[in-house]
Amino acid sequence: MSTRRGTSRPGQPATVSRREFLRRGAMVAGGAAALLSLAQSTPLALAATAAPRVIGAPIASPAASPKAQVKTGGTLVALTVADPKSLDIQVSQLAQLRQISDSIYDTLTYQDASDLGIKPRLAKEWTWTTPTQLDMTLQDGVTFHNGESFTADDVKFNIDRVKNPDTGSPLASMLDAIDTTEVIDPLHVRFTLKQPWPALVENFSNIKIYSKTATDDSIRTAPNGTGPFKFIEWKQNDYIRLEKNPNYWMAGLPYLDALEFRPVKEQETRISIMETKGADVMFSLELKDIPRIESNPDLVVQRSKFNDNGDILYVNNNRPPMNNQNLRLAVSYALDRQTFVTQFLAGYGSRNTSPWDPQHWAYSHEANDNAFPYDLDKARDYLAQAGYPGGKDASGNQLTINIVFPVGYPEWKQGSIMLQSALKQLGVESKVEELELSVWIDRIVNTDEFDLSWDFHGGHVTDPASTLALAFFYPPGPKNICRYHDDQLASLINQGGSTFSQDDRKKIYGDFQKRWNEIQPGYIVGQRLMAHATQAYVKGFVTHPLFYQDLRGVWLDK
Repeated sequence: MSTRRGTSRPGQPATVSRREFLRRGAMVAGGAAALLSLAQSTPLALAATAAPRVIGAPIASPAASPKAQVKTGGTLVALTVADPKSLDIQVSQLAQLRQISDSIYDTLTYQDASDLGIKPRLAKEWTWTTPTQLDMTLQDGVTFHNGESFTADDVKFNIDRVKNPDTGSPLASMLDAIDTTEVIDPLHVRFTLKQPWPALVENFSNIKIYSKTATDDSIRTAPNGTGPFKFIEWKQNDYIRLEKNPNYWMAGLPYLDALEFRPVKEQETRISIMETKGADVMFSLELKDIPRIESNPDLVVQRSKFNDNGDILYVNNNRPPMNNQNLRLAVSYALDRQTFVTQFLAGYGSRNTSPWDPQHWAYSHEANDNAFPYDLDKARDYLAQAGYPGGKDASGNQLTINIVFPVGYPEWKQGSIMLQSALKQLGVESKVEELELSVWIDRIVNTDEFDLSWDFHGGHVTDPASTLALAFFYPPGPKNICRYHDDQLASLINQGGSTFSQDDRKKIYGDFQKRWNEIQPGYIVGQRLMAHATQAYVKGFVTHPLFYQDLRGVWLDK
């Protein structure tokens, strides 16, 4: 067991405990023995307090080694799964864009991948003067890549932009509690809240700061940030090139001269490129390939230290047949979560029906310990209650369910085929579609032409209010891809986020999990390890469990 301290703040834990992943056991995946299964991390957050306090600490260099050992210079080549269609990270939350954007932009606060603590970045310090007023002091002497000074006006611009419905940002729900953003002077900004929202400081770690002079077009195609690397060129479907920001406000950083992100869809091709030293980093390693990477002395598996990510299935509640609650329950019992983890994730994770790990204080054992085991008999019962006994309605019409997922994720393809087979045993037909990334996004975001869709689920476990804030999955509303409406869940999300007592919050989140499992507006499959691969000479690389990959302290020992 290891215990690490994160930055304390009102309504948030002063201490964050985690259990390091333990390598143990042997699992069978894809027909081959895959050693080293993982125990769960332990995301525990302690009691909240509403007492005002000042938060902030000097920002240290992220280098893990003594500075004398660091070698500066060089270009790091990183392989991503696909090319983004836009560079607007406030609108697109694709994993591959998160991996790129952290090098271009800074945030007010950030989640440290080494301990999951929420720490200062562009915000030097902050004070909760009351439970509904947050005063923030900004770093001085920070400039954007185009030479403009970073000020409180830029902060207000970004908060207002994300909150503006016309922007269409899924991050807007994280800022709903903000009533006004007031510029006090160039280095001070005040947030007045509609209600207490202790998770706000953590929520800021998701908001990349653009220049107030930015336009929608420049944001999408030629980003201008305060980050360690400057945007140079984007040759679509070939590479995105960034170069060192010589005026970066964190002294001595970054170490590298340049970054190149190259999209390669096929996992086998990405691994082959790494094996022949054609790239330095490979993002989104398929977990079944961990033993292969570990067997190569030139490569390193970069595991996240903490488990804060998992797999979900969006369920389209907005059209038949999945707007039928009993059918949603039937399919949930037909979803073999344990086999998905054991076989398709090579055992690097665990099945779960809760947003939180069983050792997290917000986890409800009553609601989840025995929820939705793989049980085709129960699935048949609910299928009949839904009006589809044997997979057909009263008129003899065949029930068909559509399952979609983006290209580049073999485990989701395997999971879809597994679910398809189970549904077939119930008499239900299903269509599985592997879609190009842009087509998949358009299908699930802009149309109703899907029933189920796989995706990652970012836990944001430091505070449960953050877990339930990202609009894609949990909070009902126009950005929720499940398109569900439930006043009880909406109320519980609001209550949990604005309450300070952990005992009270635990009951609220228990009620949330009970209600979620009653109506199943979406399917939580479980948690998984986040892992990337690097060449052994890549130093200072720490995998972020939510894809916000920090490369400012990375260097090449060659």
